[in-house]
Amino acid sequence: MSAKKDPVGSLTKKDELNIVHAITIAVAESIELDAVLNTALDKVMEAFDVRSAGIYLIDDATGRLVLQVSRGLTPAFLAEKSDIPPGSGCGGWAVDHCELFAAFGTPEASYICEDAERLMRIDCLLASPIVSKSGVQGVIELFAPTSRRLNEDEAELIKVISDQVGIAIENARLYEESRENVLKLTELQKQLARANRKLKAHLSQETHIAEMLQKSFLPRRLPKIPGISMATRLISATEAADVGGDFYDFIELKSEEGKEMLALVLGDVCGSGIEAVTLTSVTKHTIRAFAYEDQDVERILQRANRAICEQAEASKFVALFFGILDCNTLHLDYC
Repeated sequence: MSAKKDPVGSLTKKDELNIVHAITIAVAESIELDAVLNTALDKVMEAFDVRSAGIYLIDDATGRLVLQVSRGLTPAFLAEKSDIPPGSGCGGWAVDHCELFAAFGTPEASYICEDAERLMRIDCLLASPIVSKSGVQGVIELFAPTSRRLNEDEAELIKVISDQVGIAIENARLYEESRENVLKLTELQKQLARANRKLKAHLSQETHIAEMLQKSFLPRRLPKIPGISMATRLISATEAADVGGDFYDFIELKSEEGKEMLALVLGDVCGSGIEAVTLTSVTKHTIRAFAYEDQDVERILQRANRAICEQAEASKFVALFFGILDCNTLHLDYC
């Protein structure tokens, strides 16, 4: 095909099909948009035996036609016609009307493209809109002397080629969008990983603080009461609940009659972490304060309940066993 110098109009249908097939294969082998456009332009110029051509694409933001790739265009043309408004020139007309603009007629016909004549001293052979499923993408513009005119067979051929180029351009854009999305997703994943590391470090620090607080709320020693053996052990139900609101306490008291009394506290504050440990502290010290003043379990818990409710959020609660043991008689009052 590259060695053929006869006008396209002299090609047989088989030759035209071979040209379309060759262009389709060539652009299909490219994935990136720049490669698709360059390959398509080279193959179209080869098929139509022209030395000056360009491909414009529509800028989605402005609607203007922007020259993406070109061959053989003069500096004057590039300076003036690389970015043109909608409807401007032969290419703008082809895009607006979604129709082929072509220099049909005899070689003796005068110039029909004033811009091409003024800037390059050559005519516009054709301007073919590039159309895909999503609409008009741009335009292929070929330039040739007036001795090179387009016929109906060539017009049909360039339409088929333009459609193939449109499909390739849309696929390339979809590929670029997918690649950009992958890059964005990769960056988001990196940001998420960094955020997770910071969160884990924060949670680890918070867990350490909560563990230290929880341990500080447990009795440092067990009461020594004649005739009574005592032992304690605190084990979380699950690994995730290592730092929760579970607690116990012993409060050594004396009754008004001087009897040895021992208050027993076993509780569970809802939630986990520092928030739960904080409410544990409030509960423990509130009960202790009221137990030193009064040995009636019902009154102690009523007063403690009112005090805790005033300080805790409405969604928080404490499940609690509280009892006072007479160490002499082993009588236990509990609530």
